Amino acid sequence: MITVKAKQLCEEMKIETDLRFSDGWLRKFKERHGIRAIKVCGKKRSADHGAAEEYSTVFADLVREHNLQPDQIYNADETGLYWRCVPTRTLAGRDEKLAAGFKMNKERVTLLLCANASGRHRIKLFVLGKSKNPRALKGITSLPVIYDAQNNAWMSEWYFTHFVPSVKAHFKKISLPEDSKCVLLLDNCSAHPPTHELVSGNIFATYLPANVNSLIQPMNQGVCQKLKESYKKSFTTRLINSTDSVKDFQRKFNLKNAIYFSALAWEDVKDSTLMKSWRKLYNKKMTHFTTDEIDEWLAQDADLSGVAELTDQDPVPESVDEVEKINKVSWSKAVEGLETFVEFAEMSQSFTVAQVMNYHIILKEVYKLRHASIKQADIRDMFRKATKKVEETGVQAMDTFDEPPDNIEPQPGPSHILIKEELVDDLPTVMPDSD
Repeated sequence: MITVKAKQLCEEMKIETDLRFSDGWLRKFKERHGIRAIKVCGKKRSADHGAAEEYSTVFADLVREHNLQPDQIYNADETGLYWRCVPTRTLAGRDEKLAAGFKMNKERVTLLLCANASGRHRIKLFVLGKSKNPRALKGITSLPVIYDAQNNAWMSEWYFTHFVPSVKAHFKKISLPEDSKCVLLLDNCSAHPPTHELVSGNIFATYLPANVNSLIQPMNQGVCQKLKESYKKSFTTRLINSTDSVKDFQRKFNLKNAIYFSALAWEDVKDSTLMKSWRKLYNKKMTHFTTDEIDEWLAQDADLSGVAELTDQDPVPESVDEVEKINKVSWSKAVEGLETFVEFAEMSQSFTVAQVMNYHIILKEVYKLRHASIKQADIRDMFRKATKKVEETGVQAMDTFDEPPDNIEPQPGPSHILIKEELVDDLPTVMPDSD
């Protein structure tokens, strides 16, 4: 396009000089002016800044009119998640120009994120899939998320069945009257029902104007991004710890795993991140405790000692020599056993959802520890050890012969070292096992 435009300007300016707009000219032109190709993404060019500023004033009036506190203001937003997609970026050496990859897996679910402006209450993650009863969830007694299949009335069902009861339970927990007012802020999506259908007592919904989601909607101010980053990190860690190929890993990684990873990612989003996401729309200072309350709380522990002295009467740990030597369990066996236990807990009615989630958190930490414990052996050290052993055993082999055997011909080179055949078998041929 630059070359075509240059030719057009050349004709309009009536330049009679014979100009050749070659690829080399174009490359040097871009280098001189710092022109590079970038991907066009996002929706900020289509965002309505005027409507965003105007609605911020309208929302402030709404909060003032109903005397709403941060715990009474919620926002919900949907986002898509490609739950089987492997990373599309990697590191390459200086001479590598292309990295072979895999076809993008487009298995997708829709996540609904909802939390209040104080960051102290987040609604259980809502997952929308394709199938009502997927095979991967067969036998699972409870899930850490709310799962449902896509249908035309899913927003109304979620609002009355899950959102309203959860909000009332939170009000009771923080000692607010059960009939306290609450507002749910939603984006202006055609799939959402009218606001008069989303009313339950003093709990009601309101919609943002069109084309302002990327500017002021709280869940779009880094919350969805943080959740996806955490999910991708867990997915990649699981992939690295797997002994299967990438294709086999993708095939074995099912919807149940994606649901638990999504729930863990939602828990990884910090309360402060949820609170800060409201800054562009709701700038009121949101602190849970006053300065006097914090000082009083700290003063209660002022007399407690931070260290304890060990006396002669305290038991002394046993000597290392007295401890019976046990066989070391490898990382592979440990991870495999923990994965089996977590799978058992998922399908057992003896464990609650909170307990299963804690087991998944432990498994996630084990993956990180195992990855951190793997140390890449330096290949140069291996060759140094092998060369040293060859030199030592080679000299001994030479001493066993008074004269070189007839069937061994000297090879050209600075030195000739004769090695017995059985000594070659002792040289290291494989990298040491990381386990």
